[in-house]
Amino acid sequence: MAGIPFRGGSLWGGFCGGVTCSGRYMKIICGSILFIAGIWVAFAQTNQSGALPVTTQNANEAQVPPEVEKAMQMPESPERTKAVRIAAREWAKKDPVAVLSWAVKLPNPIKDQVGQAIPSICAQTNGKASADWSVQKGSNNWLLHPLLFYWAAIDPAGAIVWCGQAPEEVRYLAYFSVGDGYGMKDPPGAEGWAVKLESPDDRLSAIRGVALRRAREKDIPTLGTWLKSLKPEEMMVGAKSVVWDWQANNFNNGGVKNNEAIKEWLDQFPLNDSQREDILKTPLPGIFQSKKIEGK
Repeated sequence: MAGIPFRGGSLWGGFCGGVTCSGRYMKIICGSILFIAGIWVAFAQTNQSGALPVTTQNANEAQVPPEVEKAMQMPESPERTKAVRIAAREWAKKDPVAVLSWAVKLPNPIKDQVGQAIPSICAQTNGKASADWSVQKGSNNWLLHPLLFYWAAIDPAGAIVWCGQAPEEVRYLAYFSVGDGYGMKDPPGAEGWAVKLESPDDRLSAIRGVALRRAREKDIPTLGTWLKSLKPEEMMVGAKSVVWDWQANNFNNGGVKNNEAIKEWLDQFPLNDSQREDILKTPLPGIFQSKKIEGK
């Protein structure tokens, strides 16, 4: 099954410490990789209707497919990178946990290159097993955002259930990521889901992800209408999510940096001078933190 195209980017170029960053983000957040042992899930089902059972194995016991080995033995070159990415994606269709466990042990830069290639396939093959693997001992949370993003874009219901059971330390990130991915698949559905979440922390994190996706899809008029319908704190969080992404990635995700245009966009909201200043100068916390989002 082909991967879903990643329109407009995600946290792959997303928030780190409240400020959007580029591909360097991957290198910043990659920490030490802890050994994941003793995992065997027999006949683990995907959350997609009609999908085949998937087997997951201990990373040490999983045999690296010969196609992957052959590609890795090629001289370092763009052709090698392409071959490794293709072979790894094919492996992900059969055993997502095995390929993820293998990928995180690679040296850079091939680790980053493979890490960007496989999450969409892993999420399609078995989103739950892939997300569960990512939070094992908290060592591979840098892959959790793309895994949840793609899973929510394919099967939002399954990803939402997983969010509700997510460990506390990644809950903040989980709701943001699902809001981002669900917002690409079904913007109205994502908006309705986000505002109905009971936990204030979960709700604000999800709103942040949905607002960011609306902005990156350049659906600016609809985004403004939705944000104005929210409660004040929710509106502030959504506006901050958009403004800080625009400021970091050029206005409207592709134009020139234009602070005046951003200020003009904020004019439509019922904000006092202090709130406008706060939106423009105070970033939201990094999405890898489990702290409460402060929107005021």
